[in-house]
Amino acid sequence: MEALMYAVWALLELVIIGTAKVLVPLASNGKWRCDGLASRESRIHSGAGALSYEHNGQRFITDTGQLLIGVLFYAIVGSAAIYALT
Repeated sequence: MEALMYAVWALLELVIIGTAKVLVPLASNGKWRCDGLASRESRIHSGAGALSYEHNGQRFITDTGQLLIGVLFYAIVGSAAIYALT
């Protein structure tokens, strides 16, 4: 049962991060980019727990920042859906 919960969380995390990878370039008109899932760049160019960092004049969103953006997006969409249904 515990393994199933880990698998569900991993899938949910991929969906949330994937959503952020689409939203960030759209919202910033391509000025901001998202780090890759296995990227070590954020550990080199930013402090611990950073949500974003700048490298060579380009703003990058870390995986933690992507999770935050994705969760906020789905919270807003969920709230709007509940509001529309009531």
